Amino acid sequence: MFPLHILNTRPRNQAALLTSKLQSLGCRVTEYPLFEIVPYTMNLATDVSDTLHYDVIICTSVNAITHSLPWFTRLRAKHFVAAGQATYEALRAQGVNNAHIPSPCGSTGILTLPCLASPDPGRVLILTGQNSPPYLSQTLIQRGADITIIPTYTRVPNTKPLVLQKQPDLAIVTSKQGLKQLTTHVATNAFSLLDIPLIVVTKAMRKLAIDCGFSDTILVTDRVSNHAILETLNQHMTQLKERL
Repeated sequence: MFPLHILNTRPRNQAALLTSKLQSLGCRVTEYPLFEIVPYTMNLATDVSDTLHYDVIICTSVNAITHSLPWFTRLRAKHFVAAGQATYEALRAQGVNNAHIPSPCGSTGILTLPCLASPDPGRVLILTGQNSPPYLSQTLIQRGADITIIPTYTRVPNTKPLVLQKQPDLAIVTSKQGLKQLTTHVATNAFSLLDIPLIVVTKAMRKLAIDCGFSDTILVTDRVSNHAILETLNQHMTQLKERL
């Protein structure tokens, strides 16, 4: 792999492992978490004292599970849905054996799962972040689902200016909120952040990046995981080498 300079924008508690793997491949990494992930206190969540039963429980991220402990163990459902592989593994770590992974990851894939695609999905609980996009819940409501949303964490924007000495070769952004936050730093550097190639994690994020003005290569992974990010980066670098 070329000795790339990569901007890793994942939250601090998720960035270290990815940075380590990138550095082992010879990359120079600048970490700039666009958000910090902190618990979101909500009475409905913190006051859970009895076992709660649902037809489907959707976990939109590892953070949604991590910040719902320990009351997460009181939740029961016919089906659990993990937004991606890492979330699936987090569910398995909590003893959940009836979890489904959509393909593709994210809301689009989740909505195609048989347990949610029926005209009446039943009682559905969504564990997610505060102010998460409403597309998933609104679509399920239109299908007749009885929706409960519990935000278990919130994203706190990093207000420290992102100032880089030179333009990175590539930036990794793993959420729509992060992508929008990155655009707020466009004026803080001599070069344009909008010219940096990106790795994003869904086709919807790629469309948003284009709408936000990012004009260079926008690569899309098929999963929200370090493995998928590294795999996509390796494919990109292989293609670049073949052009030389």
